[in-house]
Amino acid sequence: MNGACLQTALAHAGAVSRSGVAYRLVPKRYANPNDLLSGAGAALRGGRWNPPGVPAVYLSEDAALAVREVGFALSLGGEFGGFPKPPMMLFSVHFALQELLFVDAALARAACTSLQELLRPDFVRVWASGRVPASMRLGEAARAAGFEGLLVPSAQEPEAYNLVVFPDRLRADSRLEPVLEEG
Repeated sequence: MNGACLQTALAHAGAVSRSGVAYRLVPKRYANPNDLLSGAGAALRGGRWNPPGVPAVYLSEDAALAVREVGFALSLGGEFGGFPKPPMMLFSVHFALQELLFVDAALARAACTSLQELLRPDFVRVWASGRVPASMRLGEAARAAGFEGLLVPSAQEPEAYNLVVFPDRLRADSRLEPVLEEG
């Protein structure tokens, strides 16, 4: 994926809006309102869709997917799997987002890559070799272009979706709120 293709793809990509409930699994020590949706952990280490230094909140469309995604991250070890191990806490998160980049095969082609490349399971090896994975470049460029986040297929279950939210890019009419009490 080269920069020109990426910029062209983003310039022609339409934003999608989504609202509902998503799920987030976090280490218990970060299960507080100040840390839960800050994106600080992802900013420290980076993730599939964000390089280090870019805050991102990773959410899944269902609780079981959140567990699978975190299990995969823990299996990576090193820089990407180095966060604290269980105990973990699962949270429901109400969201209403106006400007998401929908990542699919058509967008990947427009960015001169493929969906398989974006979802490759060995993206950590690419990072460790000193190269920036295509998924990180796409996420960083989407954030710089003003998108609030990404709606992406899960690498663990490609028919399911995750949200990657850039909390510092939320619009005034958007929301990202943990469900901290019943009712």
